[in-house]
Amino acid sequence: MFLAELITVAIIILFGCMSPGPDFVAVTSHALSDRVKGLWVALGAAMAISIWAALAVFGLDTVLSIFPWLYNVLRFGGAAYLVWLGGMILWSTRSPSSSIELGQPVPSTRAALWTGLLVGLANPKTAVFFGSIFLAVFPSNSPFWVHLSTVVLTFAIALTWFSAVATLFSIGSITAIYSKFRRLIDRFLGLLLISLALRVAFW
Repeated sequence: MFLAELITVAIIILFGCMSPGPDFVAVTSHALSDRVKGLWVALGAAMAISIWAALAVFGLDTVLSIFPWLYNVLRFGGAAYLVWLGGMILWSTRSPSSSIELGQPVPSTRAALWTGLLVGLANPKTAVFFGSIFLAVFPSNSPFWVHLSTVVLTFAIALTWFSAVATLFSIGSITAIYSKFRRLIDRFLGLLLISLALRVAFW
């Protein structure tokens, strides 16, 4: 029982993670410079997505619909943080030797973990996304273990996907291309992150 629903949710979550967003930019930008830090950002992003999923399970999306001002605070605050990160990337392109790590320098794996976590938490629309999934797929009387399983699935899928992205973008041939066109790629990623921030704020 509920196996079909969990499989459906798992597929939706996977496609949601695969959709390019701030998490993807954060993971790839770190992985291009350092695979280990890219993996730590991936862990932080997976944790953030799981937090939003858990909050949605416990009805945060309902609270946000009742108090739209709270949603707006989270939305614009998160967008401002993402704009700041994008600006830091653009700022890092001032010299040819600059290196992109979302607010360079990132001195430790702990900082990389926090970057992934904060970037993920900067998008409150994730909670609304999960809330709509749960309402559409699960009946209102779903047992607790189903909700818990959904959160665990969310974490596992997000971690697997973003870890794969970090590994892919840290392959030697890709990092060699990045080294050759570093400033151009950095500028693109910075502008992309700012555009995603605007999407969080106004779409």
